[in-house]
Amino acid sequence: MHGKRMDALYSVGVGVFDGTYFLLQHFNSPIPSSLVADIEMDNNGDFWILAGDGLTHFDGTTWTIFDTSNTSLPSNAIFGVGTDQNNLLWVHGNLTQNSAFIYTYNGSTWTAFDTTIVNP
Repeated sequence: MHGKRMDALYSVGVGVFDGTYFLLQHFNSPIPSSLVADIEMDNNGDFWILAGDGLTHFDGTTWTIFDTSNTSLPSNAIFGVGTDQNNLLWVHGNLTQNSAFIYTYNGSTWTAFDTTIVNP
C-alpha cells in the first residue's frame, strides 16, 4: 500500500485510494473496528491506524495489532497517535476520567511517561 492514500472514515473504516477506491473495514481486513479515529504515516511509509480498541500497524505487507494483550499499554482506549522527527511513535489515551497515559514506541520497546497531574 505504499504510495497510496489512506483516509480515516469514522464509523465506516479506512478508505484507500490507488487509482480506484476501496474500503477496508473490520470484516474485510485485520482492523479491529470500523470506528477509525485517526491514521498516521511514519517516516518509513508505514501506517498506524486507531480503530476501536487498540492500534493497528500496516507496513505494506503485514498487519499487526497492538493492544494490552501484546504490549505494556495500560489500556486499549487510545485517543491519539503521532510520530516525531526521529520516527518515534507517540500514543495517548485515558485510563479513567481523570487519568491519562502517554507512551512512545521505537519499533521494539514501549516506554511510559509520567502523566501525574500536580496541582500548584
